[in-house]
Amino acid sequence: MFARDLAPTARRSLKFGIHAPLAQQETFHNISSIKSLIPFQNKWAIKGRVINKRKLHQYNTPKSSRQVFNFDMIDAEGTEIRITCFGDIAKMHYHRVEPGAYYYLSKGSIKEANTKWNKVNIHLEITLDHNSILKRCDPPVDGEGNASRFTPINELTNYSNNTLVDVIGVVVDVKDLAVISRKDGSRVKKRVVKINDMSTFTVDVNLWGVAWEQLGEDLKNMHVAQTVVILEVTNARVGYFNGKIMLQDYTGSLWSTAFDEVGTNLLGMSTKDLYMLQYDLAANRTPQSIIKNVLLSTFVFTLFVTTGNYNSQTRLKTTITKAMFVDFQGECALLLADIARMSAAAEFHTD
Repeated sequence: MFARDLAPTARRSLKFGIHAPLAQQETFHNISSIKSLIPFQNKWAIKGRVINKRKLHQYNTPKSSRQVFNFDMIDAEGTEIRITCFGDIAKMHYHRVEPGAYYYLSKGSIKEANTKWNKVNIHLEITLDHNSILKRCDPPVDGEGNASRFTPINELTNYSNNTLVDVIGVVVDVKDLAVISRKDGSRVKKRVVKINDMSTFTVDVNLWGVAWEQLGEDLKNMHVAQTVVILEVTNARVGYFNGKIMLQDYTGSLWSTAFDEVGTNLLGMSTKDLYMLQYDLAANRTPQSIIKNVLLSTFVFTLFVTTGNYNSQTRLKTTITKAMFVDFQGECALLLADIARMSAAAEFHTD
């Protein structure tokens, strides 16, 4: 996952100089598509963009201790493949591989992928060795092909739980860092980033753990500074009501249950007082009039949603965990700010 600052007034171009060994100065010809690769193929070369890079870490074997890291590339046809580096090769390439950059790659070992750990969209993976060539190159020019494999946010509901997808959108809100308690008693940090794409739908991207803490803080600072940021998310796991919440603008209805304080906030009195009201002959109000008075009122709701099976059908059960009166002035200010950011992003897309 990485963010690109695309504010028109803040755009800049970064150039990185990498001095490759003589063996890597050769010109690449006959570039193959990733999907055309086969296991144990000797002569091949691919060109693609790095869409994911994992940390360099140490692992132990019975005889020694080695370092390893891997990264994913995508070519112009939208096919992805994972590349793994071990030992000295890992140390040599780790700081050269940059997410978002384009590279030529050749002379590695191609084999069947272990799908338990490798979730990219081709069942092959490449392991680099001392003969491998990894050379940074320019992005594709117009007409050469630049794959778009991002899923529109409005189509995410078509995917089943735990499906891996790639999405891209304008950052419209960044929540404060929160600490979540797990069932096993452990605690983990989480930050919610809301993005909106050209489908006009919005989705929550949840950043879990310390690995994304700095990115979340950077996004928060850029959002506060009203910088237009496009966030690309690769290999995100679709999760209903825990990992993904759709904030769609449409008219509909939903049955929800409210307990305790939430019910008191909605009705303006406790359920006990509402129950006793039917026995108060001197009261000028009835329970029915109290409930009727709440009808068609506008609130901002926070919902907890679960699924259950009833008569062999999967149904949703929603519970209201918070109900607040609408701050119309504050909501208008937020909407105007979102419209301004999306307008700036739309102008960038049309440039």
